[in-house]
Amino acid sequence: MLDMKITDHGTITIVGVDPGTNYTGVAIFTLELPTLKILNIDTKLLNVFGLENRNMVGTDLQERLKMIYDQFLGILNTVEPFTVSIESPFMNRLRPAAVGSLSQCLWALELASFHHNKHLFVNKYPPSSVKNGVGAKGNADKDAMMLAILNHPEISSLINGNLISEHEIDAIAVAYIQLTNVRNNNIILLL
Repeated sequence: MLDMKITDHGTITIVGVDPGTNYTGVAIFTLELPTLKILNIDTKLLNVFGLENRNMVGTDLQERLKMIYDQFLGILNTVEPFTVSIESPFMNRLRPAAVGSLSQCLWALELASFHHNKHLFVNKYPPSSVKNGVGAKGNADKDAMMLAILNHPEISSLINGNLISEHEIDAIAVAYIQLTNVRNNNIILLL
């Protein structure tokens, strides 16, 4: 059962996340009810090395995860999503140790989601499914993902591709696959 936050304007939000221990992309879809038409897409880049954290280079993983947790919880508290979707980590043959750090990042995001609302539905999607969900090949690189998002008929007019990072692009794709599952009744909305 999904605990939905419906605004006074008849809208709900879906949050999609591309996790990373340095940069985490977040996409927030505002959807019209009952049509589930995308009204707005907002993106955020959680950056542990941002201007206010300029001296954080070399910061240990636990400190960075705490910063990601805090920033993400702040977003959740602001947008009150009815669901969160996160791209799951994968084993990169060139950097196999990265899956461990990404798994910890995913855990921090899930924990923030739980602390925001213990009934919040969080779904995880493998990278290949995320890419396929917006019309890209399962092994698409960052440029191919940018192209797929910028050419997507439902998304392209709602974003400025020149102003968002590759992490935010991936987060948009993650939110879109969640929206697709809601539309296909794979995730049931209880109003």
